[in-house]
This record gives sequence, structure tokens and C-alpha cells, in this order.
Amino acid sequence: MAETSMQVNMSLDERRKKIDAYIEKAKYFVSISHFDEAEKFYLKAVRVSENIYRKTYLENDKNKVIQCYVQISDFCETYSKRIDLATLWYQKIVVTLEDSFESYASANEYHLLMEWYLKTIDLLKSQGNEKKAILFSIRMRKRAVILYKKTKTNEDLKYVILSRLFLAEGFEKMKHSGKAYFHYRYIALTMEKLYEETKEEGIKYDLLEMYQRLCKLTQKSIFKVLHRKWKMKSLLLKEEQQS
Repeated sequence: MAETSMQVNMSLDERRKKIDAYIEKAKYFVSISHFDEAEKFYLKAVRVSENIYRKTYLENDKNKVIQCYVQISDFCETYSKRIDLATLWYQKIVVTLEDSFESYASANEYHLLMEWYLKTIDLLKSQGNEKKAILFSIRMRKRAVILYKKTKTNEDLKYVILSRLFLAEGFEKMKHSGKAYFHYRYIALTMEKLYEETKEEGIKYDLLEMYQRLCKLTQKSIFKVLHRKWKMKSLLLKEEQQS
């Protein structure tokens, strides 16, 4: 939205203070259950913070925009009960975090982005918006791979696996069985290596779950030739579990 003439004449520092004042007014109206008024002030805070960030592109102003998005998304979820609007604000948080987000970003910055990918994709899936969930999962996978290359830790490999899982589930729901198989297979092979390295019980259970999903998917005629392979892997892992 365009800035008002009053805002144009205010200094950047004055406008930054205005954001905090709007947020405080919004919280006040929430406290007395005047939710329509509260939303107006949250939106004012968002508008001013966005306008400042478009002018400066400073990290502190970027963080303030994100803070405003977080507050209004929480408001939409908790008080106005508009999950559709909360989802839109979640998406704006991710897009803003991604802004100028290159490989030189710190691991902590990547982890924050990963957590917001997870929250956003989960909310999109809960609303049945599989297409949008797939798009955000593709973006998550791209940056999860960069993070894993930086750290080489199993903890960060889980983000790559989760992004692939979201893609597999999304494609399966949309009846794109070939794409779903491709991602489930990647997860299974990756987890096989992890299990061989760690022998962790949790990984074994997750691996068995992937085998069972692949068994179910390959029951379809186009995958019949692959069904026996995953069935055998599932049976062998179950036998190991029982012994």
C-alpha cells in the first residue's frame, strides 16, 4: 500500500517507532476483545514496516517486517480464526526470509528458514492446498541441500528428507505416482544408509514406514515389477526387528 503524506514526511526512525506504537494498540484492542480494531492496527504496522524495508533493505528492518507478519499471523490463527489469512502471512514470512538469502547465510539463519518452511507447508497441507505445499517443498529442498552441504550433519539431513517426504505425499495425493515413487525411493535409500551407520531404533521404524509406503504405491499395475523388491526389504527389516 502507498504511504500517507504524514508517513512520507516522517523520518525513518519516527516511522520505526510508529510500528511499535501500532503493535501496542493492536495488543490493547485484543485485550478488550475489539478484534476488528486490533486487526486494523496490525495491518498498519505491517504496511509501515514493509515500506521501510523496501527503502532500506537493512537486516534490522527485515526482521521487523517478519516480526509484524508473525504477530498478525498469530492474531489470525488465535482470535479471528482465519486460517486462510494466517497461511498467507506464513508464506510472506518465508518469502521475506528468503529475500537475498544466499549460500553465505549462517547455519542459524538456515535453521530459522527451515522451521518456517515446516510451519508453512504444514498449514498449507491442513487446508488441502497441495499445489502450494509442493511449491514450498521444492523451495525447502533446494535450501535444505545447501544447508546439509555446509554442515554435513544428520540433524540437517532430516530437512532434506522432510522436504522430499512433503513432495512424495503431495504428488501421491495429486495422483502423480511416478513423482511420488521417485521421492519415496530417495528417502528409503537415504535412510538405509543412515540406519547402517547408526543402527538407531527410531530410524529403523521410519525406514520400515517408507518401505510400507513404497509397497502400497507399487501395488499399482505400472509399478508391479518393483513391488516385490520393497516387499522383501520390508519383510527382512521386520524379521530383524523381531529378532
